Parts: sequence; C-alpha cells; structure tokens
Amino acid sequence: IANIDSATTIGGAATIGGAATIDGDTSIGGSITVTKDATVDSISAIGTDSSFFASKVGIGLSETSIPTVTLQVSGHDAIGIPVGTSDDRPADQPGLLRYNTTTDLFQGNNGADWLGIGGVIDGDQDTKIQAGATGDDDTLRL
Repeated sequence: IANIDSATTIGGAATIGGAATIDGDTSIGGSITVTKDATVDSISAIGTDSSFFASKVGIGLSETSIPTVTLQVSGHDAIGIPVGTSDDRPADQPGLLRYNTTTDLFQGNNGADWLGIGGVIDGDQDTKIQAGATGDDDTLRL
C-alpha cells in the first residue's frame, strides 16, 4: 500500500502496483489511466479535452452499489440536461435529449429530426394538444 499524505512531486512516470491512498487535493497535469476499480469522493475534469469512462458509470450510488446500465444516477433532486434555442441544436443523432427554449419543449432526436417529448405534437411542432395550462385547468387546447 502506498500512502501519500503530504506534498509530493513526481517528475516522471509513476507506477503503483498495489493499493494507493492519496489523502488531500491531487492535481495531474497530464493524462491518468485507471485500469481497475477506483473509489473517489469527487473528480473534476477542467479544460478543453474530454473525459472518457469505459463501461458503466454511477453517480450518487451507495458505496456498495454497482451501476447496472451505462449511466445510472441516484438522487432526489433533478438531472440537468442541455438547454438552448432551436439554432443551438447539434447534428441529428438518435437518442439525444434537450430542452428547447425557442419552443419551450423537451426534445428528443430520432436520427433524422428533433421531436417534442411529452404530449401529442407533430414533427414541426406547430400542431399539438395541450392539457390544462395551469393548476386544475381541465381544458384541452388544440
């Protein structure tokens, strides 16, 4: 076991063959590769590069839980999704989700079009059925 609990500088490559405990803030100026399981309190990826996680990722799961799907989120508040105008939409790709501030609709992409999610709405999103505008309003609007 390697225990690092004070300022340490490694000028070249470092390999830890067994367990390692790092207590405190850690900054890595280059790439880091973890080939086995890792437990951390938080990870911040800052910069213009991307972060990649292979297989399954769990957010907010208990320490003993293992994610069973590609992205498993546990919590009681909300998940933030991308928000933007119709002009901000990325290229078509099946399975994308976003909130469109131009149309005030949640949207999903089927690989060819952005479609409204929830309720009944046509492809160009100008014909729809809305149920109850506020509170206990029992009116259907076409």
